[in-house]
Amino acid sequence: MVLSTDLTVHLQLVGSLKTALISQEDSEVEHSPMLLMKIVIKCADVGHSSKALHLHARWSDLIIEEFFLQGDDEHTLGMDISPFMNRNSENSARNQVGFFEFIVLPFFEVVAEAVFRPEFKTILDQAHQNYKLWKKADNMQINAIKDILDQVLDPEAAKIAAAASKAPTGH
Repeated sequence: MVLSTDLTVHLQLVGSLKTALISQEDSEVEHSPMLLMKIVIKCADVGHSSKALHLHARWSDLIIEEFFLQGDDEHTLGMDISPFMNRNSENSARNQVGFFEFIVLPFFEVVAEAVFRPEFKTILDQAHQNYKLWKKADNMQINAIKDILDQVLDPEAAKIAAAASKAPTGH
């Protein structure tokens, strides 16, 4: 099951869902416990991408730092530094745009269509909103996660929080 989070299995999982959609065999997806469990685990694995912006920003910062720590260890051991893990050539905005375009959005879009349908729309919409902010940071050529947080993500999260606090509660 945990291999469902492995990126080498990602395209296979997306392909299985697309095949079920093309053949219009929803029952194949809905009645396959193994496929459903793989979908749930993969959703959890990339789930921060669809969280409210303040949570997504925090998780992104933590994950990027984890990557850099791995790169630091690889450097210390005299190894080649893995892609995306070199803090000296950081391009977090571009990396996140690619992650959303090739992993997150295609997966969430096919899951929304194949399995969860309307109930999944809120998750998919938030993923699209978060993607747009990474795209904005990339277009502004802001590369460092700390700068992205300061100049793009945190100010936007603050605007969202302020708007939410002013919204009528209905009580």
